[in-house]
Amino acid sequence: MSWSRLSSRSATSSAPQLKCGANFRATNAIGSLDFQPHGLSNTLDKGSGACHLRNPALAKVVSEALLHFNERRYRLFAWCVMPNHVHVVVRLFPGYSLAAVLHSWKSYTAKRAADVIGITGSIWQREYYDHLLRSEAEFERAVRYVVENPVKAGLRDWHWVWARGQDALATAGETPALQE
Repeated sequence: MSWSRLSSRSATSSAPQLKCGANFRATNAIGSLDFQPHGLSNTLDKGSGACHLRNPALAKVVSEALLHFNERRYRLFAWCVMPNHVHVVVRLFPGYSLAAVLHSWKSYTAKRAADVIGITGSIWQREYYDHLLRSEAEFERAVRYVVENPVKAGLRDWHWVWARGQDALATAGETPALQE
């Protein structure tokens, strides 16, 4: 199982200043992150591999984990828990690294999976793909991709998808933790 799309945006300028690849700096940027090797979207969307997150109880655990530190460690813009991967569009706040946030999500949900569905050990892949968003158009495309992913995969009445309201783009550059 893999995590999928994560995004973030620059806190220091009005336009996103984001870049792709291993140099992702989560403390000052919004980007997109795939917790899967690049190019596997179609395979994952077809339900390949373990689909533990099809279980509503485990999907709920993952969605609650994503929301737990929203507006404290990061700002979520969109997320989707698919049957075998997760997409997230997020801006990490200063002081929180991408590696630490992902470790928190993966560690907590893996431990809870043992309680919920009886699986022990890691249910997540180590790898992920991150992509920094460089423009408003990329930001909007990433949010749309995440929100539309269940429909594209043929999932009907899928409850495990969320997007920030009309203020998503306007608030992408804000850092509430610094405003307190």
